[in-house]
Amino acid sequence: MDTMDLPVMPPLEPMLAKAQAKVPTESGVWSYEPKWDGFLHWTCQGCSGGRRKVVLRNR
Repeated sequence: MDTMDLPVMPPLEPMLAKAQAKVPTESGVWSYEPKWDGFLHWTCQGCSGGRRKVVLRNR
């Protein structure tokens, strides 16, 4: 299994969204993706002794 060096190693807490009055419009700086499923998680493969780990915000 291949591994990679990350700038910050897990475990990390998922980032919470912040409400804004309007969407930033700087070209090439921001990208957006609608979130319809209601889940927030990140997945790390190989970060816990070679095992996969899924971290959910609402534990």
